[in-house]
Amino acid sequence: LAFDAVGCSLVLRAFEVARTTEAQALAAGLRGLVGQAARSTSACRVLEQIVHSLGTADAAFIAEELLGQRLSALVLNANGCSILRRLIEYSPEDARTQALVDAVLSADVAVLCGHKFGHEVAMSILSNGSSGQRGMILSALQSDVQRFARHRFASQVFEHALAFCSDEERNILALEVVARPSTVVALACHNFGVNIVRVLLELPKVSKQVQMLLVKSSGRISRDRFGSELMRE
Repeated sequence: LAFDAVGCSLVLRAFEVARTTEAQALAAGLRGLVGQAARSTSACRVLEQIVHSLGTADAAFIAEELLGQRLSALVLNANGCSILRRLIEYSPEDARTQALVDAVLSADVAVLCGHKFGHEVAMSILSNGSSGQRGMILSALQSDVQRFARHRFASQVFEHALAFCSDEERNILALEVVARPSTVVALACHNFGVNIVRVLLELPKVSKQVQMLLVKSSGRISRDRFGSELMRE
């Protein structure tokens, strides 16, 4: 039923009214099928419901089975991305989830950050992952600030890191941006980069420096569509 659109709705409804033991029995029906379910739009919703409804121990088989999948492809799949995010959000400290995140990060982190689905997983890791896991994403962002801060999807990861990581992590990343004055000006004149500058203006560590750079190049920035909007704010 879980793999069928209509059947999936019935299963989800069953989870809503089921007792714990009944929900555990329903979840057991997908054991051995997690890899297939994670790629199914319907069945993936059931996996997410299991993570949401049951405790970490009862949902742990999902992470265990996903570890046996080709994660480099799964994390870039709309449905696979979704279940990975739920595991990271609901069971971030579970050893199996941590192993899953480590496996995801063992691939190309830059590709993860720049993918239309993968970047959402990267943001979940920044919000819920360990310091070491966050560090791997931050290192990737620092490796090419201009590229990631102006990328359609990676810029969202960049902005998330500046807004929600620890003060120390945010400051390190922010200082990397302002290390070259031309970078701030270029970002202020870019449709995605300008959002990074807005966040930088809110960070005590670099806000004054960013303001000075913007004022110094106000002539150029004011002639740009995105920069002029920023200067009026």
